[in-house]
Formats: sequence, C-alpha cells, structure tokens
Amino acid sequence: MLAYALVVLGIAVTFVLGEAPVERRTDLDTYYATTPFIAQMIVLYLLAHLTAVTVTCVMALHWARRVRGGLRAGLILLGAGSLCGGGYSVAKLAAVGARWTGQDWSALSTTVSPAVAGLGALLTVVGVLVPLATPRIAEWRRARRTYARLEPLERTLDDLLTRRALRLPRPRFASPRPG
Repeated sequence: MLAYALVVLGIAVTFVLGEAPVERRTDLDTYYATTPFIAQMIVLYLLAHLTAVTVTCVMALHWARRVRGGLRAGLILLGAGSLCGGGYSVAKLAAVGARWTGQDWSALSTTVSPAVAGLGALLTVVGVLVPLATPRIAEWRRARRTYARLEPLERTLDDLLTRRALRLPRPRFASPRPG
C-alpha cells in the first residue's frame, strides 16, 4: 500500500512539475515522451502498471495450480487478462522508447495498446464471473438430471394426473430442493 501511495504521489508531483498544455486523449504517452517531468510521469505510471499486472498474473496462475473447477478457470482467465495488461504497458513503453530515439511508433500506443487492454479487460471480467457462475450452473444441471430421472414416474402417472386435472406444467427453472 505504501508503494502504491508513493507511486501515486510521484505521478501527481511529476504532472504538476511538468507542462502539458495540449490535451492529447489518444497519444499523450508518445506526444509528451520527451517533455521534462511529463516523460517521467509516463514512465512511472507505465512501470507501476506493468509491475501490478505482472504480480497479478504470476499470483493468479500460481493459485490456479492449487484449485480446481470454476475457480481454477477464473484464475487462469484472470492471469491471461493480466498478461494482456502487461502487453498494454510494454507496447506503450516501446512507443515511448522509440520516441526517445527519434522514431515514431505511436501506432503501438494508439492502436495495439487499446486492443490488448480491451482483450485483457474482457478476460479479467470473465475470470471474475466464472467462479460466481459455475456453482449455479452445476446446481441447475443437477436439478435437470433429477427431473430427468423422475421422467419414468411422470409417464406412469401422466394418465391419472390428466384425468383428475392434477397435471401441472414442469417448472422451467425449478430446483428439486424445497424453498
């Protein structure tokens, strides 16, 4: 927490010390890569982001080896999403480094980075949702199998239930347990 606080403080201080008079929504990184203090702010936030996603990726994949089922799938997806987040930072850093050498690789910053960030965000969201959804899906499947096993009894009772007007439609999303 202290490290994050120092990074946020460093980003704020370098931004205040620098000058960024032109709003650059898509290419701030490469446009200001050679501007004093703003360049340091850019490198600081990209390195901090790269560190965070690297730790997240390593930890998620490490934990994924220890668990099974939906949690494992979710952790693998979270690790893959974090790996894409690392691709975002690496592409931006490469574009900034190219700018320092006088080359223009801004397409890495404006095209590649958003694409891998979007993919990473999608994988991360799915990775969070999978462990939440898998128990419910498993319960639903168990309920469906239970109803399927009761089908011979239902066929046997069908005539009696129809004659006595006791036939009810099968519940669509019912669970075999009460309540």
